[in-house]
Amino acid sequence: MQERHNSIYHTQQYPPSPLEAELIRRIKTDLKTAPPVNKTEEALYDAVEKLLKKYKTRITDSAKQTILYHIKASVLGWGKLE
Repeated sequence: MQERHNSIYHTQQYPPSPLEAELIRRIKTDLKTAPPVNKTEEALYDAVEKLLKKYKTRITDSAKQTILYHIKASVLGWGKLE
């Protein structure tokens, strides 16, 4: 009889910094009032990039990735990984 092994993966979702959280809130609001965005990752990325340029806020690449992750999770309906 063959023994069966189950793999369990645990992920950690880090909360955004206060600045990132504020930018996420602003971006979500602006996306709701903007013309409809094609709900693909590429279109969403472009829309977020344009908004970040509009805000003229300097952020690190890491902060931008965190913001993009949270926006994609919200807009594309990704749930929390368990």
